Amino acid sequence: MSKIFFILTICFCTYVLPVSGIVRYILAVILLLSSIYMVNTKKRKMDGAFIKWISLFTIFCLLSLLWSVSIETSVSVFSRMVSNIVFISFIVIYVRNYNDLKIVLLAFYVSSVVFLIFLFSVIDINMLGTDRFVRTMADEEMIEKYNSNYIAGQFAIAIFFGYLLFWKLFKPFIAFKCLFIVITLVMLYVIFVSGSRMSIILLAIPLIVFNLKRKNFLKGLVYAMVAVVFLYFIVMKIPMVYDILGTRIEDAINVVTMDEKGTEDTSRLQLIQFGWDRFWESPIWGHGINCFRFFSNQSYLFFGRNYYAHNNYIELLTDVGLVGFSIYYYFAHWYLYRNYKKMESKLSKKVVLVLLLAIIASDFSWVSYYGFLSQMMLCTTFAVVNVERYNKMGLVIKDALDNINKSYIRRNDDVRIINEI
Repeated sequence: MSKIFFILTICFCTYVLPVSGIVRYILAVILLLSSIYMVNTKKRKMDGAFIKWISLFTIFCLLSLLWSVSIETSVSVFSRMVSNIVFISFIVIYVRNYNDLKIVLLAFYVSSVVFLIFLFSVIDINMLGTDRFVRTMADEEMIEKYNSNYIAGQFAIAIFFGYLLFWKLFKPFIAFKCLFIVITLVMLYVIFVSGSRMSIILLAIPLIVFNLKRKNFLKGLVYAMVAVVFLYFIVMKIPMVYDILGTRIEDAINVVTMDEKGTEDTSRLQLIQFGWDRFWESPIWGHGINCFRFFSNQSYLFFGRNYYAHNNYIELLTDVGLVGFSIYYYFAHWYLYRNYKKMESKLSKKVVLVLLLAIIASDFSWVSYYGFLSQMMLCTTFAVVNVERYNKMGLVIKDALDNINKSYIRRNDDVRIINEI
């Protein structure tokens, strides 16, 4: 277990730290060989639903190269997709019980703490609170490599995973809980000064779900409302946070409600409209994976910026059309939702619901089909569903064995009574 934890932590770190891409691919090969070994030695089984989804979607993305309007643009992201697929496939194959799940969540959490330490080592402390977090980095090259939204997303997910680990799955010493609280406060600070609007939604979803799912619904509703109001107070009433994040939230509301005040950034809506127009030019098959960038780079509004859609729904419709869109969302998301309704464990149901809502919400702001954070949430959801399924199968087998043993005992008792007579 310690070896798996170490390897997974290193792998997670390669996705957040500025290491060479070659290192990531070497680790991907190690994980691929490990997956093959686990399956061939029957230590683990392939997950049929996951393999069906990931295979169909990957094959269709590969086929889209045949009609891609820019093969170079498509190939550039396909290699990244393959690296992610190998990693998340390993996690889905590896996790079969809650102990396995703990190792994965802990590895992600530890890598997030390492990332947090790294970020504070490369920023200009004096600039904190004056601009979005990424722009406080002293190195211009570093600013180009990192995105405020994904940094905040990493920490929002890490806080949720940490909560599961230290409050639900583990029973740590009080010192570890106190350390988690301190680290969480630092992560929250980064989130609030990142300017990421989606990260606030990612924080709010588990607060609402875990409170509304209480036995006492009214009590849970009060707790959920208090938590949301507390978040609102931090974002909108603390000047430093409001200047960076609160104003961006107000701008987003103004854009959506068409209440223009002259300061709103409407580029996201323009990108959505731009992608929607390209989608109707090839609605069935799309234009090839990652080709939204190709089109945006040639447009008058976004020339030279190489923009992605900032919206997974529009990006998929543009890149792989209705066919690819349907494969991606039906074979994974709908399958997970159906299993969510069948689950019996209250904790597992809450976790799956939080992750599904987080994925659906973040897909409005992130391009997730090749984004590691979104794929991590998705494979964790598959892993939790599998844990519940295997636990249920284990209980069924145990009940069957118990019934066989009882029948055997009764039969022996009957034979003994007959012999006595």
